[in-house]
Amino acid sequence: LGLLAALLGGAAGERPRAPESADPVPRIAMANRRRVLTVGDGDMSCSLALARAFGDRLHLLGSTLCSHVELERTYAGAAAISAELSERGARVAHGVDATALEAATLGSSQDHVVFCHPHLGLSDLLSVEEHARRHTALIGHFLASAKSLLAPGGLIHLTLCGNQRASWRVDDHCRRLGLEIVDGRHVAAPPLGGRAGVPVPPQPEWRARKRFRD
Repeated sequence: LGLLAALLGGAAGERPRAPESADPVPRIAMANRRRVLTVGDGDMSCSLALARAFGDRLHLLGSTLCSHVELERTYAGAAAISAELSERGARVAHGVDATALEAATLGSSQDHVVFCHPHLGLSDLLSVEEHARRHTALIGHFLASAKSLLAPGGLIHLTLCGNQRASWRVDDHCRRLGLEIVDGRHVAAPPLGGRAGVPVPPQPEWRARKRFRD
């Protein structure tokens, strides 16, 4: 499930627009160079997918909670992905907490803040209720922090699965924060591992450090 949340304001469906220009060429170029921040991006593969898909139409900043050393120790392909991101003109930031983005030095405000499949690495937490409670807190803090970075008309992109939208109280958080859900759709995805019916066991890199669990 993909959700887009935006700051409430104006009539429904309206978004602030850039000033009109007599010359359409600069206006098109400005509209295409969106400032995009990804957070909690694991091995940085989501950032790389965006860089490959949109190229220089984005000012892309990919971020991860891990330090540079931790990232490369945890994910086998992280070094190559980071190198390609740099070659494509994207920036990479390490040690960025998605629940405290205002504390990081991330530069200017963002047109898009992207969090794909947020999780706390709680593969050893068996209580469904406690799992939901902790991730509810994660989503609430993330949305509040991302809101503080949004440019006028900016969007927060949140990718979830199953019943997470309800169990993690995403709609409640948005109402509390003055965010409007402007789009929400189910997106078909290939099965894990690329083969139907073949489960993928928990991987070591899915776990979070203990201090980020409470």
